[in-house]
Amino acid sequence: MAAYFSSAVVSLFCKARIKSLDGVELPDIPPDASEVERLAIIKQYEWESPRVHLQIGLKDEELEYVPIWEAALLNQLGSPSYTLNCMNVLGASGDFVLGDTVSLGARIVDVGWGALTLQDEVVLYGGAIQEAWQLPPVINLANQVESERIGLPVGGTHEIEANPGRKGLLISSWTEGGIAAISEGYLEPGLSGFPLVGFGAAYELNSSRLWRGKIYIEAHTDIEIEVTEYF
Repeated sequence: MAAYFSSAVVSLFCKARIKSLDGVELPDIPPDASEVERLAIIKQYEWESPRVHLQIGLKDEELEYVPIWEAALLNQLGSPSYTLNCMNVLGASGDFVLGDTVSLGARIVDVGWGALTLQDEVVLYGGAIQEAWQLPPVINLANQVESERIGLPVGGTHEIEANPGRKGLLISSWTEGGIAAISEGYLEPGLSGFPLVGFGAAYELNSSRLWRGKIYIEAHTDIEIEVTEYF
């Protein structure tokens, strides 16, 4: 029985208390400064001051750690600690979706001012949701199985009758380089239906998507197919 997993980070914050570095005062921003000028002053303040350099990144089973966001953690004078909302960057849509093999991580990188010391405190906290679902195999639902192999010449067609009791259907190709098209309800000319190309190609109906009406198969090369129906 196949299982599928999904997870999403819905909130992520970073609380920083940096005491091992020289303190820096918040910059003076002229009241008449433009938005571009304000951003330039803040950027200079963050990235040219003594800082602890925080990276947040992704890693999966095949890729090495890949940074996707960085933050400068400073010893801000007059503020014993402060909190950053990481979702401002990660979750513009409200959450940050991860696959079933991807993990979100964080690390401190030495950029010339050293790493964390016992005087410092960096806490990452937030929330996530996880979902898991699985589809039952068709064979466990079916009481009867019928299977047949069919050889079709170029231009040949085969019709599978409608079956109101159908619980699953598998059409597979046994011909290397064979090409056929499958359509539901009526015969579609050309390759406008579902393509079945090459040895091992398959078309499947199961509990996640089930069509109980007529199905047509049209061969575009000589091809041998196997039709297995569950009901």
